[in-house]
Amino acid sequence: MRRFSTLLCLALVLFVLSAAVSANTTLTYQGHLEQADVPAGGTVDMQFRLFDAASGGTELGNQSISNVQLHEGHFQVPLDFGAVFDDGERWLEVQVDGVTLSPRQKISATPVALYALAGNEGPQGPPGAGR
Repeated sequence: MRRFSTLLCLALVLFVLSAAVSANTTLTYQGHLEQADVPAGGTVDMQFRLFDAASGGTELGNQSISNVQLHEGHFQVPLDFGAVFDDGERWLEVQVDGVTLSPRQKISATPVALYALAGNEGPQGPPGAGR
């Protein structure tokens, strides 16, 4: 079993919204893993668990992904926990080859994404040149 430092340098969450009324719940998670202060390489098995608190709390979903490719320590995976994102805080726990990294990573949606997910049309924009 590989031992990884608890350093998870980069976490980026992107919400991909469809043009339809309902939103696509898939997000992209990117990170960087190091082992003994050196970027990790090869493939790893990862498990992602979503919680409503930085520690303890309620698990809102989980997903396992096998054979994640590491490129100079960097990785990118698609995650889909369903419709669990609202205005509440969300925290991601990452496990690599059976080793739980700490601390949990806070996952934040942009304010515009939360506004769109609530089904709001938004304010009226200025009229176009053709009006």
